[in-house]
Amino acid sequence: QHVFPPDHVRLRARSRRFRSVQRSPAPAALRSRSALDDYAVTGPLRDVYYVPDYLSCAEESALLDAVRASHSWVALRNRRLQNVGGMVTASGLVPAPLPAWARRVVERLSRELPGLYGSGDANHVLVNEYMPGQGILVSSC
Repeated sequence: QHVFPPDHVRLRARSRRFRSVQRSPAPAALRSRSALDDYAVTGPLRDVYYVPDYLSCAEESALLDAVRASHSWVALRNRRLQNVGGMVTASGLVPAPLPAWARRVVERLSRELPGLYGSGDANHVLVNEYMPGQGILVSSC
C-alpha cells in the first residue's frame, strides 16, 4: 500500500524523516521479495516497507500530477480518498480498470517483485490525502 501526499514538498519531507531507519540505499530495481527485508518498517504491522527514492523525481511529479488531476476524490471525516481499480465491498471486489498512472506502478512492482500480489497484479489502489499534522487513524481490520 502506498500513500502519496498531495504535494511534492510533503513527500520530500517525509522521505528525509524516514531515511534514518534505512539500512541500505534504494536499489535501482528490487529483484526479489527478500530484497524488501532491508526496507521493512519496524512496528506492529507486518509487510510495511519504505523504499526511499524508488520513484525518480520525474516519476514522482508525473504520478502526483495524475493523482491531483483526478476528480474521483471522496471526502471522508479526516481525509480525502481515491479508490481506483475497483471498490471493495462486504461481498468482495467490484472490479474496474486501473487508470494508466496506477497500472504503470502496479506493473513495475509486479515485474520487480514477482509474487508480491500473489499470482497476479494488484487489482485496486487506494490513495489517501492527509493534511499536515493529521495522523493516520487506527484500522479496524
